Amino acid sequence: MKNKTLRSHLLLTQEEMAHLLGVSRGHYSMYELGRRDLPVSALQIAAELSVSLGISGKFPKEKLSAPAPTKQHVAEEQRLIARLLNENDYQRTLVARKIATVEKAQTAARRISELQDYLKKRASKNPNPTPIAFSTDKKKKSAAGADANLIALRLRQEWLETEKKFLESKSRG
Repeated sequence: MKNKTLRSHLLLTQEEMAHLLGVSRGHYSMYELGRRDLPVSALQIAAELSVSLGISGKFPKEKLSAPAPTKQHVAEEQRLIARLLNENDYQRTLVARKIATVEKAQTAARRISELQDYLKKRASKNPNPTPIAFSTDKKKKSAAGADANLIALRLRQEWLETEKKFLESKSRG
């Protein structure tokens, strides 16, 4: 019974101890019987509890250190990073397209505004102007929304660039 001392000291049931360590009750029970090892994260929690409560020497130190990564783990990590880089590239392309669409809409709204100003000036000079109707309220509201959307998209773009640099550094290192 590897860990019963800590559990007994804390006056916890197996269920409570397992929950505290983040494992199932069955897993913890097998650990106490010596048939199964706890994950490193659970051992770390148990060791911290042990130290904070002054129960020392109950957990082997070699189990607390992370195992050296194998070639298989390194290869899997590199594949994961490659997938994340591909997703990042896709997201950056998507955001760039959305930015272009919003900027195009803003340009169109600016041109309509300029046209409206021109028509107002022309109407003030002409005593019998031909009425031309433009919806200005919707354009003003959508322009404000487009500005906020553009800011959010540019922030997302910057975040994706930072994420790309981070992933590339992990890929190399």
